[in-house]
Amino acid sequence: AREKNIFYSKVPAEGTAFPDDQFDLITVAQALHWFDRDSFYNEALRVAKPNAVIAVWGYGLLHIEPAIDKHFMEFYEGTVGAYWDDARRLVEAEYRTISFPFEEIKAPAFAIKVYWTIDQLAGYLSSWSATQKYIKDKLVDPVPTFISEVEKHWNSREMLVQFPIFMKLGIIKK
Repeated sequence: AREKNIFYSKVPAEGTAFPDDQFDLITVAQALHWFDRDSFYNEALRVAKPNAVIAVWGYGLLHIEPAIDKHFMEFYEGTVGAYWDDARRLVEAEYRTISFPFEEIKAPAFAIKVYWTIDQLAGYLSSWSATQKYIKDKLVDPVPTFISEVEKHWNSREMLVQFPIFMKLGIIKK
C-alpha cells in the first residue's frame, strides 16, 4: 500500500527487501526482545544511511496509586508470574542487558499517561500472554479476582495510569 511518501510492508526485521543505505531513522517499539538481535543489527546496519538514528523502546510496568500498585505487583509477580516468557525478563531489565552495537545517545525520560476505567485495566491485564497461559493451564480467569480486590481503591470513574518508557537510542556509524 502507498500513501504519498509512506510505504507499508510486512517483513521480518532481520531480513528486509529494502535497498542499502535507505533510512535516516530505524525504530523498534516493544519488540526487540523477540528479535534475533544479531541478524536485526546487521540488517539495520545495511539499510541505514550513514549516521542514521536507531531508537529502540519499550514500556515498563504501570503505576496508578500505591494501594492499586501493590495489588498489581502481586498479580504480575505472583498470580501470573510463572507464565511469562523468558523474553519478558529483557523488558523488565529495560533492555539494559541487551547488546546494542551502536554509538549510544542518552535518551530522555518519557511516560505514557492515560486515564483508564477499571474495565480498561481489566482488558489490558486480559491481553497479557501470561494471563492467557494462566487461563489455559488453570481453566479460570484470574482477572476478575484481581479487579474485585482493586475496586475498593478505584476512587473515580477514570484514574491516571502511567507507564514509564525506556529507550536505547544510538547512531549507526558506517
